[in-house]
Amino acid sequence: MAVSSISTFEKAEGALAPSTSVHSKAYRKDIDGLRAIAVISVIINHLYSGVLPGGYLGVDVFFVISGYVITLSFERTGHLSLRQHLLQFYSRRIKRLVPALLAMVLITSATVRLFNPEAMVSTLTGMASIFGFANFFLFTQAINYFGASAQLNPFNHTWSLGVEEQFYFFFPFLIRWQSRTAALAILSAASLLMFIATYDANQPAAYFLIPFRFWELGIGCLLALATSKGGGSLTINAAIPILAAAAAMFLAKDYPIVCTVVVVISTAMLIGSVRHGTVVYRLLSNRVASYVGKISYSLYLWHWPVICISHWTVGIHLWSLPLQIAAMLLLSIASYHLIENPFRRTLWIGGRWGVLAAGLPLMVATAFLILLGQRYSIPSFSGDKTAETGRGVVPGYVGKYTKRKLTDCSAVSIGSDEGFERNLAKCTAELSGKPKLIFVGDSHAADMFPMAEEIYRDGLASVLNVFQTGCRTPPIVGEPDYCKYPQLIMKHVSSNDRNILVIRNNYSPRRLDGSLTAFSHQLEELLSESDKAGLKVIYVLPAPKYNKVGPTGLCSRQWYRPDWAMSAECHTGIVEDRNEQLARRRDVTDYLLGLSRTRSSFFVFDPFDALCGGPTGDCTPVRNGRVVYRDDSHLTEEGSEILTAPFEAFLSSHGLITPRS
Repeated sequence: MAVSSISTFEKAEGALAPSTSVHSKAYRKDIDGLRAIAVISVIINHLYSGVLPGGYLGVDVFFVISGYVITLSFERTGHLSLRQHLLQFYSRRIKRLVPALLAMVLITSATVRLFNPEAMVSTLTGMASIFGFANFFLFTQAINYFGASAQLNPFNHTWSLGVEEQFYFFFPFLIRWQSRTAALAILSAASLLMFIATYDANQPAAYFLIPFRFWELGIGCLLALATSKGGGSLTINAAIPILAAAAAMFLAKDYPIVCTVVVVISTAMLIGSVRHGTVVYRLLSNRVASYVGKISYSLYLWHWPVICISHWTVGIHLWSLPLQIAAMLLLSIASYHLIENPFRRTLWIGGRWGVLAAGLPLMVATAFLILLGQRYSIPSFSGDKTAETGRGVVPGYVGKYTKRKLTDCSAVSIGSDEGFERNLAKCTAELSGKPKLIFVGDSHAADMFPMAEEIYRDGLASVLNVFQTGCRTPPIVGEPDYCKYPQLIMKHVSSNDRNILVIRNNYSPRRLDGSLTAFSHQLEELLSESDKAGLKVIYVLPAPKYNKVGPTGLCSRQWYRPDWAMSAECHTGIVEDRNEQLARRRDVTDYLLGLSRTRSSFFVFDPFDALCGGPTGDCTPVRNGRVVYRDDSHLTEEGSEILTAPFEAFLSSHGLITPRS
């Protein structure tokens, strides 16, 4: 969160404004009150977005405050050399921000794994937040800040810390430049234009990345420069920006760009116009508002882990809300009084150099500890034993029409010795004179078994289904030798142009090895082999993913999540954001579609619309009141059969089968 790194104007000096304005004071209680309003707005939005749709704009308020306060801090120390400036500035940032952040990340990482045994994305986000790059990591994951998956990552809120810390990298140099005002104005204007131009086309970039957020901090900086050297306060009624910002927070869902601009400008106007003795000043500087403002950094750090863990466990309900708010406050107060304030005020051994020398090793050590925690398996604590059947492949599935057994058709069961062809025959259903579809891949390829049965029943193709849990096609580095079973199959099938290899893997190659380049190299090697064997290849694109489904999802009964505590969505219809789902797979989709245009024997089938529920709107795994996913990414028998009609139409449209007469 963009909580400014100085909760007060520590020992401010200089004539900041006439005495009628609060700008002449070293410490402004009203700014702490503004922080309180900002953090409360964010919390309300995160608890119930319908109550305050634009409450998330409280973060934008913090960006403006941060730019304003940091600039005033530099103005007071303008006599220092660059070296002294940098040493003072960065040592203060470490003392102010790092200890409370490290404590939150370490404790939350350990806690969330009790409820989410597959917490690698959360862990990596937490590690990135330690070094100020959570916003970049979340952007690479194509996270929609407003999407359902954001509720499951306890460190999703640390993106704004990353924005602010990246601003700190170059701000000390920019503020000492002779033409700093002009430079800040130009950069802020350019950033604002980029934000406006990018928001609709690429919301994650506009939301998470510093080039599109610089203008908010920049406006705070410009306000400080304009009012610090005798410029006085702005001569406007402070009630005007308050009313404008309040209206924007209620209209932000429909007009996000306009409302963001209104809130940022209103915040700057309010900071610059508050005067002693006014109603606005008294409201912002009362004891409660000032205290909440002082603990706002810790409150922001802890509010989201409490909400996220609540989503994983008992959910957010009216009956649970007092307990959840109490947990936020208790953790925040403890963090402020036991960690944040003591570390900020304590004289560290070695002074400012000691702070820098200790800060980085502490950050590295914390990151190592939370990564080490991923090595230990945490049980899912299932309270519903039937939910465990959602793991892996459909247990005991037998083909409706061919009587083939799924358990016979794993690569391990088939083997690679002299019994290979005999075992392969158990997984094959032949139709004379028809093309043969050879389904391969990891456990998600097993999901294609029921669909293959339907294609066989329709008399359109012979079918061969082989899969191996944990084995991608093509194999990634480090997988066992038996994962090369598709190449072995290609050597054994007859060489003719009517054999078609159909590949289905886990969600996205990015999640497999972190490198689309490596994936593309391996796939093109496989395609060279398939060309030699005379096979055409169909790659099945990633399908929607539903985090609430399955034994580790938010709609499974657990000892910590009984039926009565589940989200109402679990009973009325699970929904995932369509645009976020499409963004997650955009890189691999673009690559595979491009490859299909250059290779006449390579085709791409997209199951997305069929498994999303249609070509428009958000995605749901519910069909006729039944969930067609077994877990977040594996299909039920019914889900597989849903793909039959679109896949047959795809085969026919590309001339790969003869359509039924």
